[in-house]
This record gives sequence, structure tokens and C-alpha cells, in this order.
Amino acid sequence: MSDLKQKLMNRYFLLVVSVVIFQQATAQTDSIIFKNGNFIVGEIKDLDKGVFTIETDYSDDDFKIKWNDVKEIYTDTYFLITLSDGRRYNGKLSTISPGRDLIIATSNEEVEIEHESLVFLKAVEGGFWSKFHASVDLGFSYTKANNLRQLSFASNIGYVAEKWSIDFSSNSVNSTQDEVEPIKRTDMIVTYRYFLPNDWFAFGDISLLSNTEQKLDLRTNGKGGLGKYIVHTNSKYWAVYTGLSFNNEKFSTES
Repeated sequence: MSDLKQKLMNRYFLLVVSVVIFQQATAQTDSIIFKNGNFIVGEIKDLDKGVFTIETDYSDDDFKIKWNDVKEIYTDTYFLITLSDGRRYNGKLSTISPGRDLIIATSNEEVEIEHESLVFLKAVEGGFWSKFHASVDLGFSYTKANNLRQLSFASNIGYVAEKWSIDFSSNSVNSTQDEVEPIKRTDMIVTYRYFLPNDWFAFGDISLLSNTEQKLDLRTNGKGGLGKYIVHTNSKYWAVYTGLSFNNEKFSTES
């Protein structure tokens, strides 16, 4: 009777382990095979400047992988994909010829590309909110010698679509100390890009700055025009710009 009970316990244990392994395997949807034959399974977050970032269940930190070391890639994650000729797609990615050719599967077509033409990936999951990115930093410092207190705040929010992107960032620093007037510096910038065929893009940005130390109530600067990537690979981006700019400054009248 004890032998039968032990066998049942062993089978139950194997069943539990199998379920756990299956759950982990299904949670990790993307796989990368290296040129040396090793492989990694996880969730690819992005590819930028020739380096993959991939998250796995068995590590607390994300892995960084060079694109040049990758032989094959197979994904179930939905990506925003940028190619060296400026084309942009939303879809999945898989290898059809190891080390040479890839295929992008979008919702309505399949596009065959060369291995080296892949420049940028960003996981977007096909949903509206997944295309947002945001960060907030808050800091405080104190120096006893002159009773200096400084509070800093920085934020960034952006959205990346298939044909355009927009970013907003804001930074603020407030400091006070003995026998010195309080200082407050605030700046904000909004940047917009619309991506055109053949690696051309339209851009526009506007920035605002105020600084009590410089008696600057408000500086407004805006730019807009056209640009083109002259080098656009998975290791470097070089672009040239042309356009118009304006600048307006208002200073405090106080002495």
C-alpha cells in the first residue's frame, strides 16, 4: 500500500512540475538563437542601436543581446518595427533563412526583409496604451553648512505610433539657502516627428524656460522643418535637418 501511495505522490509531483514548466513556457513568447547554438526564451522589449533587451522569468534583470550575435529570431510579441530604408511596420518577426532573411507578419501582409536591414524594435502589443512610455524622478538634497535645500522634479511622457511620435518632458529645480534669494528653474519641451517615405521625416518642437536666477520670466523657442537620415543602421543613426526657428525672451523688470 505504501508503494502505491509513493507512486501516486511521484506522479502528482511530476504533474505539478509539468504544469509549472508549461505555464512558464507559455508566458515566454519570444525566442532568440545565437550563432554559437545557444538560445534564450523570454519577452523581447526592444532593439535599439544594435542591442536587444529581453525579459525572462528566471532572472531579475533584463538581458542585453547584440543583434550581430543573433542567428535566428521567432516572436509572438507585437512590435513597432523600423527598417534601414525608413519603412515602418506593426507586426511579428521571424527568421526564414538563418542569419540572412526575416519576415514581418502584419495584420494584412507579410514582408520579407534582410537581416541587416532591421534597425529598431519596440514591443507595443497592438494596444493603444502599450505605445506610451513615461517616467518620473523626484529628488531632495540638503547641505547643512549653508542650509541649502534643493528639490528637483523631472518627468517624461511619450507616444510612438507607426507613422509618428510625440514626447513631452519637464524639469524643475527649486533651491533655497541662507542669505541668498530662492532660485527656481523650470523648463518644458514638446517634440513631434512624422515619418515620411525614403527615410525623410517632418519635425517640430517648442520649448519653454524660466529661471529666477537669470531674471528670465519666459523664453520661448520653436523649431520646425524637414530631416533625412543619411546613415540609418542598427548601430548608428545620423540625420540632417533644415527648417525655421524662432526665439522670444521676456525678462523681469526688477533690478
